[in-house]
Amino acid sequence: MSRRGRRALLIAIVAVPVLAGGFVATGLAGPVLNRVDQAYARWSLESRIDDFWEARQKGDIAAAASFILPSCQSRGGLGNAVRYWSHEIHELKIQGDEADVIVNLEFTVALPGFDSGPGSKRKQGMRQKWVRSEGTWYWDPGTAEGQGLPPVGS
Repeated sequence: MSRRGRRALLIAIVAVPVLAGGFVATGLAGPVLNRVDQAYARWSLESRIDDFWEARQKGDIAAAASFILPSCQSRGGLGNAVRYWSHEIHELKIQGDEADVIVNLEFTVALPGFDSGPGSKRKQGMRQKWVRSEGTWYWDPGTAEGQGLPPVGS
């Protein structure tokens, strides 16, 4: 999502509570605010996922590491043997402070014996678990599953 789109969504999220005062009298405040909370959670998670994968695509391991759950950051694990070219969020399910995400990735492997040029791109789905801690979403690499999923919905 572009900065412009993020700004518009943020303005909408801030404006709704101000307008919600009118909904309190009609009994609609609870459902309206709940939807706003859900929309904000989804938007903030999508933004974090996009920023994480954009850092990976740039090869900025330090920036990407800042998106990892703080309790898992000391484990490392973000090497640069894989060159990521693109990502697409295919599925996102939020349950409270946890989210299951499937991201379709386009990448090459940069190891001896593997062709790592743009012509050798591979596509694969990856299931990730993201956790919200103190209002911020983090990837929990300790629960990574399905590293070898075929690209979903492609």
